[in-house]
Amino acid sequence: MKPWLQYLTINGESIPYPNSFTLQKVPNIVNEMTTLTGKVVADINGWRYGDTELSWDTLLDDDLQKLLSAISAPTFTVSFKDIDGADHTITAVLKGRANVKTPMFNNGVTVWTGVSVTLSFPDCYEDEI
Repeated sequence: MKPWLQYLTINGESIPYPNSFTLQKVPNIVNEMTTLTGKVVADINGWRYGDTELSWDTLLDDDLQKLLSAISAPTFTVSFKDIDGADHTITAVLKGRANVKTPMFNNGVTVWTGVSVTLSFPDCYEDEI
């Protein structure tokens, strides 16, 4: 695993990096309407990060508790390093609820499987996509 992919920081809590975490820039559409001819016209005001799902095959009980605590606030920060090693911190909100499948026990240690959360990023940026 690459050094920048070891941990993700959510609201100050260091969490193991998820198996799935892809950020995509999408246009921030402020207003959209359909003309009489059927053409869709939109006002685009910059860009934002699109909704994304973070998923882990397994998480230790302590890591799951840190994750659930970190995402319990109405808004929280997600800090990560990109492939070039640059630090980024963005504001996020939980979309829906956290999904956790089943606990497993390994030598007395609780390991949770199938953990996933979907995040939405409300901040809009004005530079080009």
